[in-house]
Amino acid sequence: MTIAYRVAQVFGGLQMISYADTVRNIALGAFDDIGLAAPMIRMEAVANGLSCIGWAAILVLSALGRGKTAGRLAYGVAGMMWFDVLTTWRLDMPLPPYFLWWGSAVVVLQLLAGYTLERAGAKEQAA
Repeated sequence: MTIAYRVAQVFGGLQMISYADTVRNIALGAFDDIGLAAPMIRMEAVANGLSCIGWAAILVLSALGRGKTAGRLAYGVAGMMWFDVLTTWRLDMPLPPYFLWWGSAVVVLQLLAGYTLERAGAKEQAA
């Protein structure tokens, strides 16, 4: 496995931790006083939870040498993040400044990690 493959795995691990932390914060009430409707807050928790599970699956698949499948799954999880960025940046939520820009940059990094895993997996299957 290449250095790029390992970097993609580390990035995936960081994504998993980040999404898990967001779900934890929502469960602890971090979003309770921001003015969003309760169903919207639950939706954020579910979406972040699914993304956490997705990155966990990507890590397991990549560790098992299934980089091609892991990469393709990363594309789907990145799509979820992109949808989240596009639908939440306009809401009255505790988002950092320039969320649209850096959220989009994170999506690009997620896609790059997916591409790295998929290409490495395709090379291993061809060998």
